[in-house]
Parts: sequence; structure tokens; C-alpha cells
Amino acid sequence: RKDHQYPGFYFHLGADRVHAGGGVYMPDKDAVHKVRTHIAMDPEGFARAIDEPVFKRTFGEVQGDRLKRVPPEFK
Repeated sequence: RKDHQYPGFYFHLGADRVHAGGGVYMPDKDAVHKVRTHIAMDPEGFARAIDEPVFKRTFGEVQGDRLKRVPPEFK
């Protein structure tokens, strides 16, 4: 699908494990700005949420590329 506006999901069912994942590939500028703004409104809350043992057991560590330059409005 060429429309990257919606999240995608991935399921792997194997003999030795089950894996599920999801995310948004190439979100548009407005979507990225909304997510960043929401996190910036309560960064400590976001950090607490992703550091919760239940979150880590369920989803694992948050991974991915980091920004090389933080946009000025989020510094």
C-alpha cells in the first residue's frame, strides 16, 4: 500500500515463538509534530510510561533512530 498515513501491524507465528509489532512508516509532517507535541507536554510522564516494568515486559525497550537535530520548538 502506498498510503503511509495509517499504522501497520506485523504478526509472526512460528513453532518456537510468537511476535507482534506495529508502527507507522514514514508518517507525514503533521502526524510527527502531533506526537512530538504530545510527548513534550509531559516528558516525565512519557519517560515513566516507557520505563514501567509491565510496559517493558509487554513491548520491550523503546528502540529506533534518534534525531540528529532536535527541532527548535522542542528544545
